[in-house]
Amino acid sequence: MFKSKKELVFIILAGIFITNAVTAELIGGKLIQIGPFVMSIGILPWPVVFLTTDLINDYFGKEGVKKLSYITAALIAYSFILLFLA
Repeated sequence: MFKSKKELVFIILAGIFITNAVTAELIGGKLIQIGPFVMSIGILPWPVVFLTTDLINDYFGKEGVKKLSYITAALIAYSFILLFLA
């Protein structure tokens, strides 16, 4: 299925990246209060997104991150379109 371990690592990191980015966007409207601060619960998945972005950049370079970011933005838009239509 995968020609190398490098491709497998990219697929796994891409899956983690996309899942956390879409989840963060979907739950972003929920608010939580921590002490005197009120914030969006959508901030919880973003550290994982940044970590996977950094790992992808280290192993696959700027082009890998760029392609994955475009794919993720398109999938987030697709998710919101489906939610709007539902």
